[in-house]
Amino acid sequence: MVLGSLLCLLFALGSQSLDAQTARRIDSLLLKLQEPLADTLEIEYHWEIGNDYWLYHEDSLDLALYHTKTSLALAQERDQTMWLVHGYNLLGKIFNLTQDLDSAIWAYDLGMEASLQLQDSLRYMMLYDNKANIYVDKGEYAEALTIKQEASDYFRVHSDSNTVSSSYFGLGYVYLMRGDYQRAKEYFYESLSFAQDWPLIESEIYGNLAMIYTKQDQPDSAEFCFRQSAALSREIPSIFNLNLYEYALFKDELGEPDSALHYLEQVLDAEGQGMQLEQYKIMQLDYVRILAQQGQRRQAQLHYNKVADDFNSSQNPRHMRTLYQTQAALYESLGEYRNALSAHKKYQQLQDSLQNVDNEERFKEIEVRYETEKKEREIQALSAENTIAAIRLASSRKLIIGLVAGLAGLALLSFFLYRQRQRIKFQRDIINRALAEKEILLREIHHRVKNNLQFISSLLGLQSEHISDSRALGALQEGQDRVKSMALIHQDLYQDENLTGVDMKKYFTKLIRALFDSYNIRRGQIELDLQIEELNLDVDSVIPIGLILNELVSNCLKYAFVDQETGEIKVSLQELDNQLLLQVSDNGVGITEAQKSRLGSSFGYRLIDVLREQMRGQLHIIAGEGTTVKLVINKYEKTQEPIPGHSV
Repeated sequence: MVLGSLLCLLFALGSQSLDAQTARRIDSLLLKLQEPLADTLEIEYHWEIGNDYWLYHEDSLDLALYHTKTSLALAQERDQTMWLVHGYNLLGKIFNLTQDLDSAIWAYDLGMEASLQLQDSLRYMMLYDNKANIYVDKGEYAEALTIKQEASDYFRVHSDSNTVSSSYFGLGYVYLMRGDYQRAKEYFYESLSFAQDWPLIESEIYGNLAMIYTKQDQPDSAEFCFRQSAALSREIPSIFNLNLYEYALFKDELGEPDSALHYLEQVLDAEGQGMQLEQYKIMQLDYVRILAQQGQRRQAQLHYNKVADDFNSSQNPRHMRTLYQTQAALYESLGEYRNALSAHKKYQQLQDSLQNVDNEERFKEIEVRYETEKKEREIQALSAENTIAAIRLASSRKLIIGLVAGLAGLALLSFFLYRQRQRIKFQRDIINRALAEKEILLREIHHRVKNNLQFISSLLGLQSEHISDSRALGALQEGQDRVKSMALIHQDLYQDENLTGVDMKKYFTKLIRALFDSYNIRRGQIELDLQIEELNLDVDSVIPIGLILNELVSNCLKYAFVDQETGEIKVSLQELDNQLLLQVSDNGVGITEAQKSRLGSSFGYRLIDVLREQMRGQLHIIAGEGTTVKLVINKYEKTQEPIPGHSV
């Protein structure tokens, strides 16, 4: 939902469960309009019908527009200024909902003029604040922030607490759209402190806080906020199902697909009540994708057939990207690797295209900023020259020739220093611009490396379709896992702020979960105990460590739990005395001395040994109740954690 229409709803309603009652109310008002009425009643009834259609009947906005314009025409004709204020405010909301944003601004401006005639400053500021919402929807955030700050300052003194709450919510939302998460959080919590018995806005606040905490990789805080948002909106269908959908995506991102499916199925049971139709269809695609990734092929195919035709003629590239991503997951689960590869290629092409559009917008923004600063420098230089000329002229009339010469010399020295300062600033701007371009290019390199590795993985999957020998199939599967372990590294690099280092805790978690999925480990079958220190390592250090972890965990999953229903794998990574200690252990069948002596003949062990030498490490294999492998690593590089909002 766009900000303008959202905040209009926040000012106007607490729930939207009155459809039948509202229809009867509209019919009653229409009957009254057939009777002779006082001037103001006729204006009021047309306005109330227009308002009801705007609130509860998105498919009848033409009727809302008709009755609102009729009310305005009557108010103009009968010189009812107060109803002009009400009418233009409602007209702006209708234009906002139909995305006619320039007309919405026009309507709010006329409403503000009428408020000035009445000398009603409170209504003037409310219209002014609504106008700011339109600037948000247009992407003109600086203008929106200026207006909203003025409106918030006014409401803080002259209005009730819920109006103040809504105003601070608007400020938080603008900062959220700009990517300034810290300021957004401050205003959202400020908004929460003023809200009184208003579950609609409280639910929206917690929903936005959940999104911020998700982006900041704080899953516990995000989980709490999602739950609060859902609890507050349970009786408000217009946002409850949307909150459940966002919560499901959050669960999927955390690697909890069963929970994600559970919440998506609740939205399906409610038939997406309160959601826009397009949004509901996209949600169904996400449902199909997660079903396919969980191996529920038949159900995924069934739901896909219901929704796929709705997207075949879509011109929205972001919707088509979701469709191709879903197709790739579905075809892969069905074993149709050729179709999966084709869908994956289309998805990557759209992904690259959309990313290129984003990059072009960033370059344009940098270029505009550079050109603006260049013009400002030219204006400053001209101003300085004019100032020097004026000083010279005044001095020639009032001072002796020697004093004029001294002032001229001082002016020239000042001008020289000014030019030097400007030259340094210009060079610094060039360097900053080059750094920004380098960051974009580095992110693009990691993105393309990840894509190429995924392409290789798909090729290996396609090849396995034509091989029946079990050992060959196993080798291909191991090859796929090794490629995926490297692809995950580059995926994290281009998605995170830190373009040169990898968060080991997050990487180990994703890698091991991918291996569990690859070996079809059921929930509760094998417990995983992760004890990973907070470390950021250089990519050249992470690749061999990731490959070694891939081999060790794969061996546990393949050999440790033969004839066992359950088991446990422990993985730890710690830094002690300038050394890394990687330890992988299981409580499986263990390893005999004879088996240890034959390890050198396997490809996996030889790969581990080569990577161990590369990192100047020592490997120890300990047999007991299960098997424990310890690797001490002496050669590795750490990177600093990125400062929020900056790239390293």
